[in-house]
Amino acid sequence: MVAPLWKPDLDDGVIINFAPLWRLVPHRKPWQKECKACWDELVAGKYDWAHLAMHLWPERVVPKCAQDRSLAIAHGLEDVFWCEGPDGKWQKRSVSRTVIDRLVLEWSSPAVEDALKKLLEAPASSGGRRAATGTRRGRQR
Repeated sequence: MVAPLWKPDLDDGVIINFAPLWRLVPHRKPWQKECKACWDELVAGKYDWAHLAMHLWPERVVPKCAQDRSLAIAHGLEDVFWCEGPDGKWQKRSVSRTVIDRLVLEWSSPAVEDALKKLLEAPASSGGRRAATGTRRGRQR
């Protein structure tokens, strides 16, 4: 379920790259807590500059690139949405909704959308431990 979602990029940093995998580290509570907090912020749109945000939510990030030049630069869309005016200041280009929709479609993936939906709907870990079975590596204690 997680494989289509995980697309690490060095520019995003360790915590953002690992955030979707927060459920995989219940044995390291502080790390899990940090990853979960980052994941929640990523879901909320706080890190839309991250490549992972574009990978997971192009329908949210692409339109923001039309409004925020720094996001457009981060995602390689500066030339699509921005131009330098005669006075040297950056100006928004007039871009049709069709162009934005096409870009969203180019960045979208049905496999990613399906995996993301499943991940977001999955229950959070209860944090409980497995009951002791009295054996270790197949041997009786």
